[in-house]
Amino acid sequence: MAARTETPFDGYWSRRQFLKRAGVGSAALLSAGSMLEFLEACGGSTTTATGNVKATWTNVVIPENLDPHIGFDTDSLQFTQNVYEALLEYTPGGLDVRPLLAESYSVAPDGLSYTFKIRQGITFHDGAKLDSQAVLTSFRRLQQINQGPASYLINIAGFDAPDPTTFVIKLSAPYSLFPGTVPWFLIASPNAISSNKTSSDEWAKSWFAKNAAGTGPYMLQSFQPNLRIDLTQNKHYWRSFKAGVPIATSMTQNANTTTQLELLQSGQSDFLINIGPDSAASAQKLSNLAVIRQPAIQLRTIPLNMIRSPLTDIKVRQALIAAFDYDGYTSFYKGFGRPANSPIPPQFPGWDSSLPFAKQDLNAAKQLLDQAGVKAGTQMRMVTVQGLPYESFAGTIFQSALAKIGIDLKVEAPPWPQIPPQMANNSSSPPMTFLNVFPNTPDPALVIRVSYHSSNVPSKGGYNWANYSNPTLDANLDKVVQIQDASQRNTILAGMQKQIVDSASTIFCIAPDLVVPVRKEWAHVKYDPFFQDGIVRWFYWSKGS
Repeated sequence: MAARTETPFDGYWSRRQFLKRAGVGSAALLSAGSMLEFLEACGGSTTTATGNVKATWTNVVIPENLDPHIGFDTDSLQFTQNVYEALLEYTPGGLDVRPLLAESYSVAPDGLSYTFKIRQGITFHDGAKLDSQAVLTSFRRLQQINQGPASYLINIAGFDAPDPTTFVIKLSAPYSLFPGTVPWFLIASPNAISSNKTSSDEWAKSWFAKNAAGTGPYMLQSFQPNLRIDLTQNKHYWRSFKAGVPIATSMTQNANTTTQLELLQSGQSDFLINIGPDSAASAQKLSNLAVIRQPAIQLRTIPLNMIRSPLTDIKVRQALIAAFDYDGYTSFYKGFGRPANSPIPPQFPGWDSSLPFAKQDLNAAKQLLDQAGVKAGTQMRMVTVQGLPYESFAGTIFQSALAKIGIDLKVEAPPWPQIPPQMANNSSSPPMTFLNVFPNTPDPALVIRVSYHSSNVPSKGGYNWANYSNPTLDANLDKVVQIQDASQRNTILAGMQKQIVDSASTIFCIAPDLVVPVRKEWAHVKYDPFFQDGIVRWFYWSKGS
């Protein structure tokens, strides 16, 4: 790997800080005292909420399924991360891991077990008591459903609840970055599971798809699919609401970004998700609005579906990579992003800066198509998400570039819920899609696993939308999480990144910043960088301060 240089991006976190925060090389016990210090700093004081503060979050789509053990995209996470809680959490807007439903945790000297002390006196929204058995039930449910967040159950050998306040996770091999996965394992009410299960639905998935029972600061009040979700304050929450924290929140759906900005301007909405730079520039000119800009750990990509002809031919995929207008797309971002060259975002731990950055070369693209026998006038298809200008722009400039070398690209833009089912059908899945990729934990191997491990192909509900399959990469992904030495890990990670780049399976369009317009009274809020591109946990933020 090439030597790594410091950049302004490193001001947010350095690689050393990142690994330190993830717990690498440390088996320290995190104390309840340190947790209380965190809470005091972030709003978990004993002040009772005053006023009637409400907040509304708007997106092009809201979740159709509310299940915390299935939802894994931006709109689902905005719901689940406010209604449910995990044993550990990330600090609000940050990257540190700290206790939440666990008051402390420790790791065994051999790294093969993590012991969590369960916080006492906490109840679920339906009145069920939080104890180690409740935690055990949720982990078993997550493991059995085996969707979404379950992809982060790495090296799990078993679970144990030796007493009501102790929960143990056993590993089959050491995994030093394991604490960074725990915030994804949300705990649901065991009573709701047992009361709503059926003979054909052992884990009550049908009930949790439209209902909720967590321990979080907000409770589900009403659910109108594809329209609106209303949440209300959990009045029996185990922490007190600070003055100015919202006591009622809503998630609303609006597929038009211009309308979203109008709703913000008029005060009918308070928060949006990460938006395109054109909308951000417009928002900066509107009164009563502020634009939050944070370093993001994400990629904008175009997966090239390797099982769909003619993309089964590597020369065709190489031609498409050479045809994309990277400079045009970077200009569209108006300085709100950086070029990308691999499946790991730039400056993220493990990123290989030595890999080349793709450049547009239409002559090379045409030669590759000719070598592959692709004739002028050939039609191809690309799917983007309705209502997202940065995706539609990518489709437009790609369409224009390919037209110059004889390819007729048809760009479709259905609503997001329609796209994963399309991808899951191998016989008719789109040859190209647009996909946002996010490292959701401090472990760079996991972003590769989610997007390229053969177990995560779309026919199995995963986000390996290139349908990339490489037994060597699969084996290395299983191996790398067991390696404690950072240098050895990075060597393997570099090899995996090169394999993926050499396969011509993905167009890496850009690594964007997190740019979010909000009402000015929320300008101090930080969005959570590990929870994709638009998540704000309302409990930690007070209106106007």
